[in-house]
Amino acid sequence: MQSRIHSGLLKPSTNPRSIILISLLVFRFAFAGNSGIDKNSTNKVSSTSREATQRSVTPLVFVSRNPVKNVAQSDPGAIPGIGPQYRTAKVGGKLIVRRRDGTLRTIVDNTRLFDVSDPSVSWDGATIIFAGVQHPDSSWRIYRVNADGSGFTQLTFSNRSLDLSQFGAAAERFENYDDFDPCYLPDGRIVFASTRHPSVASIDHVLTSNLFVRNDDGTLHRITTERNGAEEPAVDPRTGRVVYARWFVNLDRPSNVTRHGIARAEYQCLTQDIANVWQAITIKPDGEGLKMYAGFPRSRFGMQTYKPVVLHDGRMISTFTPHTSMTPTIAGTGLRWFKEGANFEHYIIGVHSDELHPTDSLVAPPFATDPVEYSNERILFSYSRDGKDYGLYTCNLNGSQLRKVIDLLGTLELDAQLLTARKRPPILEDGFPPPAFDLPPTEDPETIARNDVFRFDCLNIFINGAVDEPMADAPRITRNAKIRFFTNFQRQNPRDPDPSIFLRDADVFPAGGVHQ
Repeated sequence: MQSRIHSGLLKPSTNPRSIILISLLVFRFAFAGNSGIDKNSTNKVSSTSREATQRSVTPLVFVSRNPVKNVAQSDPGAIPGIGPQYRTAKVGGKLIVRRRDGTLRTIVDNTRLFDVSDPSVSWDGATIIFAGVQHPDSSWRIYRVNADGSGFTQLTFSNRSLDLSQFGAAAERFENYDDFDPCYLPDGRIVFASTRHPSVASIDHVLTSNLFVRNDDGTLHRITTERNGAEEPAVDPRTGRVVYARWFVNLDRPSNVTRHGIARAEYQCLTQDIANVWQAITIKPDGEGLKMYAGFPRSRFGMQTYKPVVLHDGRMISTFTPHTSMTPTIAGTGLRWFKEGANFEHYIIGVHSDELHPTDSLVAPPFATDPVEYSNERILFSYSRDGKDYGLYTCNLNGSQLRKVIDLLGTLELDAQLLTARKRPPILEDGFPPPAFDLPPTEDPETIARNDVFRFDCLNIFINGAVDEPMADAPRITRNAKIRFFTNFQRQNPRDPDPSIFLRDADVFPAGGVHQ
Protein backbone atom coordinates (compact mmCIF):
# COMPACT_ATOMS: atom_id res chain seq x y z
CA MET A 1 0.00 0.00 0.00
CA GLN A 2 2.99 2.26 0.06
CA SER A 3 2.18 4.05 -3.15
CA ARG A 4 -1.19 5.16 -1.80
CA ILE A 5 -0.74 5.20 1.93
CA HIS A 6 2.06 7.76 1.79
CA SER A 7 -0.14 10.23 -0.02
CA GLY A 8 -2.23 13.00 1.47
CA LEU A 9 -2.36 12.78 5.24
CA LEU A 10 0.08 9.92 5.57
CA LYS A 11 3.11 11.29 3.69
CA PRO A 12 6.17 10.61 5.83
CA SER A 13 8.05 13.55 7.29
CA THR A 14 11.00 14.30 9.48
CA ASN A 15 9.60 17.71 10.31
CA PRO A 16 7.16 17.66 13.25
CA ARG A 17 5.61 20.99 12.40
CA SER A 18 4.50 19.83 8.98
CA ILE A 19 2.89 16.80 10.56
CA ILE A 20 1.07 19.02 13.03
CA LEU A 21 -0.46 21.00 10.18
CA ILE A 22 -1.69 17.84 8.51
CA SER A 23 -2.73 16.03 11.66
CA LEU A 24 -4.90 18.91 12.87
CA LEU A 25 -7.05 18.51 9.81
CA VAL A 26 -7.73 14.93 10.83
CA PHE A 27 -8.19 15.52 14.47
CA ARG A 28 -10.16 18.71 14.16
CA PHE A 29 -11.50 18.99 10.89
CA ALA A 30 13.49 20.51 -32.19
CA PHE A 31 15.21 21.57 -34.20
CA ALA A 32 15.56 23.60 -37.19
CA GLY A 33 15.56 27.20 -36.14
CA ASN A 34 18.66 28.41 -38.02
CA SER A 35 16.64 31.27 -39.42
CA GLY A 36 15.81 32.65 -35.93
CA ILE A 37 12.53 34.52 -35.54
CA ASP A 38 10.32 34.10 -38.58
CA LYS A 39 10.00 36.98 -41.05
CA ASN A 40 6.59 38.10 -39.83
CA SER A 41 7.65 38.32 -36.19
CA THR A 42 10.86 40.31 -36.70
CA ASN A 43 8.97 43.58 -36.34
CA LYS A 44 7.18 42.37 -33.21
CA VAL A 45 10.25 42.59 -30.95
CA SER A 46 9.77 45.31 -28.36
CA SER A 47 11.72 48.56 -28.49
CA THR A 48 13.48 47.46 -25.34
CA SER A 49 14.82 44.40 -27.20
CA ARG A 50 15.97 46.49 -30.18
CA GLU A 51 17.84 48.82 -27.89
CA ALA A 52 19.44 45.80 -26.23
CA THR A 53 21.16 44.89 -29.49
CA GLN A 54 23.45 47.85 -28.91
CA ARG A 55 24.84 46.37 -25.72
CA SER A 56 25.42 43.04 -24.00
CA VAL A 57 22.35 41.70 -22.20
CA THR A 58 21.61 38.67 -20.05
CA PRO A 59 20.89 35.64 -22.29
CA LEU A 60 17.44 34.14 -21.79
CA VAL A 61 15.40 31.16 -22.92
CA PHE A 62 11.60 31.27 -22.93
CA VAL A 63 8.58 29.88 -24.70
CA SER A 64 6.25 31.87 -26.95
CA ARG A 65 2.84 30.18 -26.99
CA ASN A 66 -0.64 30.81 -28.31
CA PRO A 67 -3.49 31.71 -25.92
CA VAL A 68 -5.85 29.05 -24.56
CA LYS A 69 -8.90 29.06 -26.83
CA ASN A 70 -12.53 29.59 -25.88
CA VAL A 71 -12.02 30.48 -22.20
CA ALA A 72 -11.87 34.27 -22.26
CA GLN A 73 -15.24 34.73 -20.55
CA SER A 74 -15.19 31.81 -18.12
CA ASP A 75 -11.57 32.20 -17.01
CA PRO A 76 -9.81 35.40 -18.11
CA GLY A 77 -6.68 34.32 -16.24
CA ALA A 78 -6.26 31.05 -18.20
CA ILE A 79 -2.59 30.51 -19.02
CA PRO A 80 -1.24 27.43 -20.82
CA GLY A 81 0.93 25.37 -18.48
CA ILE A 82 -0.65 26.50 -15.21
CA GLY A 83 -2.87 24.47 -12.88
CA PRO A 84 -4.82 21.22 -13.29
CA GLN A 85 -6.99 22.63 -16.08
CA TYR A 86 -4.25 24.07 -18.29
CA ARG A 87 -0.99 22.33 -17.32
CA THR A 88 -1.19 20.13 -20.44
CA ALA A 89 -3.04 22.53 -22.76
CA LYS A 90 -1.80 22.14 -26.34
CA VAL A 91 -1.91 25.54 -27.97
CA GLY A 92 1.16 25.64 -30.22
CA GLY A 93 4.42 27.40 -29.40
CA LYS A 94 8.18 27.87 -29.88
CA LEU A 95 11.31 27.74 -27.74
CA ILE A 96 13.23 30.99 -28.18
CA VAL A 97 16.65 32.20 -27.00
CA ARG A 98 17.67 35.80 -26.46
CA ARG A 99 21.38 36.01 -27.13
CA ARG A 100 23.92 38.34 -25.50
CA ASP A 101 23.61 40.83 -28.34
CA GLY A 102 19.86 41.08 -27.71
CA THR A 103 18.74 39.26 -30.85
CA LEU A 104 16.16 36.48 -30.68
CA ARG A 105 16.51 33.01 -32.20
CA THR A 106 13.93 30.26 -32.37
CA ILE A 107 15.63 26.98 -31.51
CA VAL A 108 12.57 24.69 -31.42
CA ASP A 109 9.61 25.35 -33.69
CA ASN A 110 6.80 23.40 -35.35
CA THR A 111 9.19 21.56 -37.63
CA ARG A 112 10.04 19.53 -34.52
CA LEU A 113 7.24 19.97 -32.00
CA PHE A 114 3.74 21.38 -32.05
CA ASP A 115 4.06 22.97 -28.59
CA VAL A 116 6.66 23.53 -25.85
CA SER A 117 6.73 24.60 -22.20
CA ASP A 118 8.76 24.79 -18.98
CA PRO A 119 12.43 25.17 -20.02
CA SER A 120 15.11 24.55 -17.39
CA VAL A 121 18.80 25.41 -17.90
CA SER A 122 21.69 23.17 -16.83
CA TRP A 123 24.03 24.48 -14.15
CA ASP A 124 26.79 25.14 -16.69
CA GLY A 125 24.37 26.98 -18.98
CA ALA A 126 25.05 24.62 -21.88
CA THR A 127 21.80 22.66 -22.27
CA ILE A 128 18.05 23.20 -21.92
CA ILE A 129 15.43 20.64 -20.95
CA PHE A 130 11.76 21.32 -21.57
CA ALA A 131 8.38 19.69 -22.11
CA GLY A 132 7.11 19.25 -25.64
CA VAL A 133 4.28 17.67 -27.58
CA GLN A 134 4.71 16.39 -31.12
CA HIS A 135 1.11 16.72 -32.33
CA PRO A 136 -2.13 18.19 -30.91
CA ASP A 137 -3.29 14.65 -30.10
CA SER A 138 0.03 13.49 -28.57
CA SER A 139 1.10 13.39 -24.92
CA TRP A 140 3.67 15.71 -23.36
CA ARG A 141 7.20 14.35 -23.01
CA ILE A 142 10.58 15.71 -21.85
CA TYR A 143 13.22 16.85 -24.37
CA ARG A 144 16.72 18.31 -24.31
CA VAL A 145 18.51 20.72 -26.65
CA ASN A 146 21.85 22.53 -26.51
CA ALA A 147 21.79 26.28 -25.95
CA ASP A 148 22.96 26.82 -29.54
CA GLY A 149 20.07 24.74 -30.89
CA SER A 150 22.01 21.56 -31.64
CA GLY A 151 21.58 18.13 -30.05
CA PHE A 152 17.78 17.91 -29.99
CA THR A 153 16.96 14.74 -28.02
CA GLN A 154 13.83 13.13 -26.57
CA LEU A 155 14.31 11.97 -22.95
CA THR A 156 10.99 10.39 -21.88
CA PHE A 157 8.75 8.20 -23.99
CA SER A 158 5.32 6.57 -24.09
CA ASN A 159 6.76 3.27 -22.91
CA ARG A 160 5.08 2.71 -19.54
CA SER A 161 4.23 -0.96 -19.08
CA LEU A 162 1.44 -1.43 -16.54
CA ASP A 163 -1.49 -3.82 -16.34
CA LEU A 164 -4.41 -1.46 -15.65
CA SER A 165 -7.07 -4.17 -15.46
CA GLN A 166 -7.33 -3.86 -11.67
CA PHE A 167 -9.08 -0.49 -12.14
CA GLY A 168 -12.05 -2.00 -13.97
CA ALA A 169 -14.19 0.64 -15.66
CA ALA A 170 -11.77 3.39 -14.56
CA ALA A 171 -8.80 1.84 -16.42
CA GLU A 172 -9.47 3.89 -19.55
CA ARG A 173 -8.64 7.09 -17.66
CA PHE A 174 -5.04 5.97 -17.21
CA GLU A 175 -4.13 4.90 -20.73
CA ASN A 176 -2.64 8.29 -21.60
CA TYR A 177 -0.26 10.24 -19.38
CA ASP A 178 1.87 13.38 -19.60
CA ASP A 179 5.37 14.41 -18.49
CA PHE A 180 5.92 18.13 -17.82
CA ASP A 181 7.68 20.71 -15.60
CA PRO A 182 11.25 19.34 -15.90
CA CYS A 183 14.04 20.70 -13.69
CA TYR A 184 17.75 19.89 -13.43
CA LEU A 185 18.88 18.40 -10.11
CA PRO A 186 22.32 19.39 -8.78
CA ASP A 187 23.83 16.02 -9.84
CA GLY A 188 22.64 16.44 -13.44
CA ARG A 189 19.62 14.15 -13.21
CA ILE A 190 16.17 15.49 -14.04
CA VAL A 191 13.11 15.78 -11.82
CA PHE A 192 9.77 16.33 -13.54
CA ALA A 193 6.02 16.17 -12.92
CA SER A 194 3.96 13.42 -14.52
CA THR A 195 0.60 11.69 -14.49
CA ARG A 196 2.30 8.31 -15.10
CA HIS A 197 1.25 6.95 -11.71
CA PRO A 198 -2.39 5.93 -12.31
CA SER A 199 -4.56 7.94 -9.96
CA VAL A 200 -7.40 10.46 -10.10
CA ALA A 201 -7.42 13.51 -7.84
CA SER A 202 -10.01 13.73 -5.08
CA ILE A 203 -12.01 16.41 -6.89
CA ASP A 204 -12.72 17.58 -10.45
CA HIS A 205 -11.75 14.25 -12.03
CA VAL A 206 -8.28 15.35 -13.16
CA LEU A 207 -5.35 12.94 -13.12
CA THR A 208 -3.02 13.05 -10.14
CA SER A 209 0.45 14.44 -10.78
CA ASN A 210 3.57 13.21 -8.99
CA LEU A 211 7.30 13.92 -9.21
CA PHE A 212 9.60 11.49 -11.01
CA VAL A 213 13.37 11.43 -11.43
CA ARG A 214 15.08 10.47 -14.68
CA ASN A 215 18.38 8.76 -13.88
CA ASP A 216 21.53 9.01 -15.97
CA ASP A 217 20.80 5.64 -17.59
CA GLY A 218 17.35 6.79 -18.71
CA THR A 219 15.35 4.87 -16.10
CA LEU A 220 12.60 6.63 -14.16
CA HIS A 221 11.45 6.38 -10.57
CA ARG A 222 8.79 8.19 -8.57
CA ILE A 223 9.77 10.25 -5.50
CA THR A 224 6.39 11.56 -4.29
CA THR A 225 3.21 9.75 -3.31
CA GLU A 226 0.76 12.59 -3.60
CA ARG A 227 -2.95 11.96 -3.58
CA ASN A 228 -3.82 14.98 -5.73
CA GLY A 229 -0.87 16.78 -7.22
CA ALA A 230 2.88 17.52 -7.17
CA GLU A 231 4.08 19.96 -9.84
CA GLU A 232 6.53 22.74 -10.73
CA PRO A 233 9.68 21.42 -9.02
CA ALA A 234 12.57 23.81 -8.41
CA VAL A 235 15.87 23.46 -6.54
CA ASP A 236 16.81 25.40 -3.42
CA PRO A 237 20.23 26.83 -4.44
CA ARG A 238 21.49 26.77 -0.85
CA THR A 239 20.62 23.18 0.10
CA GLY A 240 19.99 21.15 -3.06
CA ARG A 241 16.51 20.19 -1.85
CA VAL A 242 13.54 20.13 -4.19
CA VAL A 243 10.76 22.68 -3.64
CA TYR A 244 7.46 22.03 -5.40
CA ALA A 245 3.77 22.94 -5.45
CA ARG A 246 1.57 20.38 -3.71
CA TRP A 247 -2.21 20.18 -4.11
CA PHE A 248 -3.61 19.21 -0.74
CA VAL A 249 -7.28 18.15 -0.51
CA ASN A 250 -8.80 16.30 2.43
CA LEU A 251 -12.36 15.17 1.72
CA ASP A 252 -12.57 13.25 5.00
CA ARG A 253 -13.32 15.46 7.99
CA PRO A 254 -13.68 14.69 11.69
CA SER A 255 -17.08 13.56 12.89
CA ASN A 256 -18.68 12.60 16.22
CA VAL A 257 -21.54 10.63 14.67
CA THR A 258 -19.82 8.06 12.44
CA ARG A 259 -18.26 4.76 13.36
CA HIS A 260 -14.63 5.65 12.64
CA GLY A 261 -14.82 9.37 13.37
CA ILE A 262 -14.67 10.76 9.83
CA ALA A 263 -17.31 11.81 7.33
CA ARG A 264 -17.79 13.60 4.03
CA ALA A 265 -21.42 14.73 4.26
CA GLU A 266 -21.36 18.25 5.64
CA TYR A 267 -24.15 17.65 8.15
CA GLN A 268 -22.02 14.92 9.80
CA CYS A 269 -18.75 16.89 9.94
CA LEU A 270 -17.30 19.03 12.69
CA THR A 271 -15.68 21.35 10.12
CA GLN A 272 -16.39 22.32 6.52
CA ASP A 273 -12.72 22.89 5.64
CA ILE A 274 -11.25 20.41 3.10
CA ALA A 275 -8.10 22.53 2.52
CA ASN A 276 -8.12 22.35 -1.31
CA VAL A 277 -5.05 24.51 -1.74
CA TRP A 278 -1.67 24.40 -3.53
CA GLN A 279 1.17 24.88 -1.05
CA ALA A 280 4.98 25.03 -1.11
CA ILE A 281 6.61 21.77 -0.01
CA THR A 282 10.26 20.78 0.16
CA ILE A 283 11.80 17.29 0.02
CA LYS A 284 15.19 15.73 -0.61
CA PRO A 285 15.76 14.48 -4.18
CA ASP A 286 14.94 10.95 -3.00
CA GLY A 287 11.53 12.09 -1.73
CA GLU A 288 12.34 12.03 2.00
CA GLY A 289 12.03 14.73 4.65
CA LEU A 290 8.77 16.34 3.50
CA LYS A 291 7.95 19.66 5.14
CA MET A 292 6.38 23.01 4.33
CA TYR A 293 8.87 25.41 2.77
CA ALA A 294 7.06 28.71 3.25
CA GLY A 295 3.58 30.11 3.74
CA PHE A 296 1.14 31.71 6.17
CA PRO A 297 -0.72 28.74 7.69
CA ARG A 298 -3.52 30.76 9.28
CA SER A 299 -5.31 31.32 5.96
CA ARG A 300 -5.82 29.49 2.67
CA PHE A 301 -4.82 32.60 0.72
CA GLY A 302 -1.68 32.80 2.84
CA MET A 303 -0.71 29.22 1.98
CA GLN A 304 -1.58 29.28 -1.75
CA THR A 305 1.55 28.76 -3.85
CA TYR A 306 2.26 27.68 -7.42
CA LYS A 307 5.51 27.77 -9.40
CA PRO A 308 7.71 28.31 -6.30
CA VAL A 309 11.23 29.66 -6.87
CA VAL A 310 13.84 29.95 -4.10
CA LEU A 311 16.17 32.96 -4.26
CA HIS A 312 19.86 32.86 -3.34
CA ASP A 313 19.05 34.11 0.19
CA GLY A 314 16.29 31.54 0.86
CA ARG A 315 13.27 33.76 0.20
CA MET A 316 10.63 32.16 -1.99
CA ILE A 317 8.70 33.83 -4.81
CA SER A 318 5.59 32.13 -6.10
CA THR A 319 2.51 32.60 -8.26
CA PHE A 320 -0.73 33.28 -6.39
CA THR A 321 -4.26 32.53 -7.66
CA PRO A 322 -7.51 33.50 -5.90
CA HIS A 323 -8.95 30.04 -6.58
CA THR A 324 -6.59 28.24 -4.24
CA SER A 325 -7.18 24.87 -5.97
CA MET A 326 -6.69 26.47 -9.43
CA THR A 327 -9.71 24.52 -10.61
CA PRO A 328 -12.11 24.80 -12.32
CA THR A 329 -10.83 28.33 -12.93
CA ILE A 330 -7.67 30.28 -12.12
CA ALA A 331 -9.29 33.74 -11.97
CA GLY A 332 -6.03 35.66 -12.39
CA THR A 333 -2.47 35.48 -11.07
CA GLY A 334 -0.08 37.58 -9.02
CA LEU A 335 3.36 37.30 -7.44
CA ARG A 336 4.31 37.26 -3.76
CA TRP A 337 7.42 36.49 -1.75
CA PHE A 338 7.85 34.75 1.61
CA LYS A 339 10.62 34.21 4.08
CA GLU A 340 11.37 30.54 4.68
CA GLY A 341 9.06 28.92 7.22
CA ALA A 342 5.78 30.22 8.62
CA ASN A 343 5.70 33.82 7.45
CA PHE A 344 3.39 36.51 6.14
CA GLU A 345 3.05 36.91 2.39
CA HIS A 346 4.59 40.00 0.76
CA TYR A 347 2.78 41.32 -2.32
CA ILE A 348 4.85 42.10 -5.43
CA ILE A 349 2.66 42.60 -8.51
CA GLY A 350 -0.49 41.32 -10.26
CA VAL A 351 -3.51 39.96 -8.39
CA HIS A 352 -3.51 40.95 -4.71
CA SER A 353 -4.90 38.43 -2.21
CA ASP A 354 -6.04 41.16 0.22
CA GLU A 355 -8.62 42.37 -2.29
CA LEU A 356 -10.28 39.02 -2.97
CA HIS A 357 -12.97 36.71 -1.72
CA PRO A 358 -12.61 32.92 -2.26
CA THR A 359 -15.76 32.89 -4.42
CA ASP A 360 -14.47 35.50 -6.88
CA SER A 361 -14.50 33.99 -10.38
CA LEU A 362 -13.61 37.05 -12.44
CA VAL A 363 -10.65 39.13 -11.33
CA ALA A 364 -9.43 42.18 -13.23
CA PRO A 365 -5.89 42.28 -14.64
CA PRO A 366 -3.01 43.03 -14.57
CA PHE A 367 -1.75 39.47 -14.08
CA ALA A 368 1.76 38.14 -13.32
CA THR A 369 3.26 34.64 -13.24
CA ASP A 370 6.42 32.54 -13.84
CA PRO A 371 8.92 34.40 -11.60
CA VAL A 372 12.68 33.85 -11.70
CA GLU A 373 15.53 35.67 -9.94
CA TYR A 374 17.03 38.16 -12.41
CA SER A 375 19.50 40.20 -10.37
CA ASN A 376 19.85 41.45 -6.83
CA GLU A 377 16.34 42.44 -5.66
CA ARG A 378 14.90 42.21 -9.19
CA ILE A 379 12.88 39.43 -10.78
CA LEU A 380 12.01 38.44 -14.34
CA PHE A 381 8.44 37.25 -14.94
CA SER A 382 5.53 37.08 -17.38
CA TYR A 383 3.12 40.01 -17.18
CA SER A 384 -0.15 40.98 -18.83
CA ARG A 385 -1.90 44.32 -18.54
CA ASP A 386 -5.09 43.07 -20.20
CA GLY A 387 -5.17 39.36 -19.27
CA LYS A 388 -4.71 38.35 -22.91
CA ASP A 389 -1.19 39.15 -24.13
CA TYR A 390 1.77 38.22 -21.90
CA GLY A 391 5.30 39.56 -22.25
CA LEU A 392 8.50 39.32 -20.22
CA TYR A 393 9.09 42.09 -17.68
CA THR A 394 11.35 42.86 -14.75
CA CYS A 395 10.61 44.70 -11.51
CA ASN A 396 11.91 45.09 -7.98
CA LEU A 397 10.66 42.81 -5.22
CA ASN A 398 8.29 45.56 -4.08
CA GLY A 399 6.79 45.81 -7.58
CA SER A 400 8.46 49.10 -8.46
CA GLN A 401 10.41 49.96 -11.64
CA LEU A 402 8.37 47.73 -13.94
CA ARG A 403 10.23 47.37 -17.27
CA LYS A 404 9.37 45.50 -20.43
CA VAL A 405 11.99 43.11 -21.77
CA ILE A 406 10.32 41.17 -24.61
CA ASP A 407 6.72 41.16 -25.84
CA LEU A 408 5.90 39.54 -29.19
CA LEU A 409 2.61 40.51 -30.73
CA GLY A 410 -0.26 38.02 -30.36
CA THR A 411 1.58 35.36 -28.31
CA LEU A 412 2.26 34.64 -24.64
CA GLU A 413 5.90 34.83 -23.57
CA LEU A 414 6.18 32.47 -20.60
CA ASP A 415 8.54 30.33 -18.50
CA ALA A 416 11.64 32.53 -18.93
CA GLN A 417 14.96 31.27 -17.53
CA LEU A 418 18.41 32.83 -17.46
CA LEU A 419 20.61 31.08 -20.01
CA THR A 420 23.79 31.42 -17.96
CA ALA A 421 26.05 29.28 -15.81
CA ARG A 422 25.13 29.18 -12.12
CA LYS A 423 26.74 27.86 -8.96
CA ARG A 424 25.81 24.21 -8.56
CA PRO A 425 23.82 23.55 -5.34
CA PRO A 426 24.92 20.84 -2.90
CA ILE A 427 24.40 17.28 -4.14
CA LEU A 428 22.31 15.16 -1.78
CA GLU A 429 22.76 11.43 -2.16
CA ASP A 430 19.66 9.24 -2.30
CA GLY A 431 19.16 7.57 1.05
CA PHE A 432 15.92 5.66 0.56
CA PRO A 433 14.59 3.47 -2.24
CA PRO A 434 11.62 4.61 -4.34
CA PRO A 435 8.11 3.20 -3.71
CA ALA A 436 8.10 -0.53 -4.31
CA PHE A 437 5.09 -0.83 -6.57
CA ASP A 438 3.91 1.17 -9.59
CA LEU A 439 0.18 0.60 -9.09
CA PRO A 440 -1.90 2.01 -6.22
CA PRO A 441 -4.20 -0.41 -4.39
CA THR A 442 -7.94 -0.53 -5.03
CA GLU A 443 -10.73 -1.96 -2.88
CA ASP A 444 -9.63 -5.40 -4.10
CA PRO A 445 -7.78 -7.06 -1.16
CA GLU A 446 -5.33 -8.71 -3.55
CA THR A 447 -4.03 -5.31 -4.63
CA ILE A 448 -3.48 -4.37 -0.99
CA ALA A 449 -1.50 -7.48 -0.13
CA ARG A 450 1.02 -6.84 -2.93
CA ASN A 451 2.38 -3.77 -1.21
CA ASP A 452 1.12 -3.83 2.36
CA VAL A 453 3.54 -1.32 3.91
CA PHE A 454 3.68 2.34 4.83
CA ARG A 455 5.84 4.53 7.05
CA PHE A 456 4.77 7.48 9.17
CA ASP A 457 7.15 9.31 11.52
CA CYS A 458 6.49 12.32 13.71
CA LEU A 459 8.80 13.26 16.56
CA ASN A 460 6.24 15.17 18.64
CA ILE A 461 2.64 15.98 17.70
CA PHE A 462 2.38 18.30 20.73
CA ILE A 463 5.19 20.67 19.72
CA ASN A 464 4.36 24.31 19.00
CA GLY A 465 6.25 26.98 17.11
CA ALA A 466 7.61 30.21 18.53
CA VAL A 467 5.18 32.43 20.42
CA ASP A 468 4.85 34.98 17.60
CA GLU A 469 5.03 32.48 14.76
CA PRO A 470 1.87 32.52 12.57
CA MET A 471 1.13 28.85 13.13
CA ALA A 472 -1.94 27.11 14.52
CA ASP A 473 -1.47 25.45 17.90
CA ALA A 474 -0.68 21.77 18.17
CA PRO A 475 -3.00 19.42 20.11
CA ARG A 476 -2.89 19.91 23.85
CA ILE A 477 -0.56 17.63 25.76
CA THR A 478 -2.50 14.67 27.06
CA ARG A 479 -1.98 11.10 28.25
CA ASN A 480 -3.01 7.95 26.36
CA ALA A 481 -3.52 9.83 23.07
CA LYS A 482 -4.13 7.84 19.91
CA ILE A 483 -3.84 8.57 16.21
CA ARG A 484 -6.09 6.99 13.61
CA PHE A 485 -4.90 5.95 10.13
CA PHE A 486 -7.00 5.72 6.98
CA THR A 487 -6.14 5.17 3.34
CA ASN A 488 -7.78 6.31 0.12
CA PHE A 489 -7.83 3.51 -2.45
CA GLN A 490 -7.99 4.36 -6.13
CA ARG A 491 -11.59 3.96 -7.24
CA GLN A 492 -12.70 1.45 -9.84
CA ASN A 493 -15.78 3.52 -10.57
CA PRO A 494 -14.73 6.34 -12.92
CA ARG A 495 -17.14 8.85 -11.35
CA ASP A 496 -17.46 8.38 -7.59
CA PRO A 497 -14.91 9.71 -5.05
CA ASP A 498 -12.36 7.24 -3.71
CA PRO A 499 -13.44 5.41 -0.57
CA SER A 500 -11.59 5.93 2.70
CA ILE A 501 -10.73 2.70 4.50
CA PHE A 502 -9.88 2.53 8.21
CA LEU A 503 -6.51 0.90 8.84
CA ARG A 504 -5.64 1.08 12.51
CA ASP A 505 -5.42 3.07 15.72
CA ALA A 506 -1.94 3.67 17.08
CA ASP A 507 -0.68 4.92 20.44
CA VAL A 508 1.07 8.27 20.68
CA PHE A 509 4.26 7.89 22.71
CA PRO A 510 4.31 9.77 26.06
CA ALA A 511 6.79 12.27 24.58
CA GLY A 512 4.48 12.91 21.60
CA GLY A 513 6.14 10.69 19.01
CA VAL A 514 4.27 8.66 16.40
CA HIS A 515 6.23 5.97 14.54
CA GLN A 516 4.31 3.53 12.35
